[in-house]
Amino acid sequence: MIKTICILFVFLLSACSINQTRRPISQSQVLLSGGRYNEQSWDDDLSFSRFSWYHDATLTHEVLIAPLSKESKFSFWLGESSEYLTKCIHFKVALVYADLNTAKGVAHIVSEIEKSGYKRVSLLDFSHQLKAHQNYLDWKLGQHKIMGFCQEDVKAEPIKVTIPGFMTRAL
Repeated sequence: MIKTICILFVFLLSACSINQTRRPISQSQVLLSGGRYNEQSWDDDLSFSRFSWYHDATLTHEVLIAPLSKESKFSFWLGESSEYLTKCIHFKVALVYADLNTAKGVAHIVSEIEKSGYKRVSLLDFSHQLKAHQNYLDWKLGQHKIMGFCQEDVKAEPIKVTIPGFMTRAL
């Protein structure tokens, strides 16, 4: 009897550990190396924090997010949108992806970021420049939506994203 209970307990314990790994969230850094705008070129890096949500082995959602300041050479890519760097307390560039087969898409992630006090802004010039960069092609980011987020209020909270079925993740 005790042997049967022990075997059942081990089986139950292993089933629980397997279930938790079916929806992992990974975090890493991705560097955009160097850039060019008109007659200027630079060797600086733009460092994106990359957050990836998986169901089993399938990527369901992903956010690459990087702060952008006036001092960064990549700010040239903003073109006419460069006013955001003076208008916003914090400005971030984000690449957002959601699998078409998921119930919560890109709009859900944008909504989660906006709950933290950031306002979504369009980055047409930056988007065109980024799509022409070799690293963008190497990373195969063609399905990601490129957007900016402006924090105008000092009382805004840290960015947290909650996707149903996953743990809340601070970006």
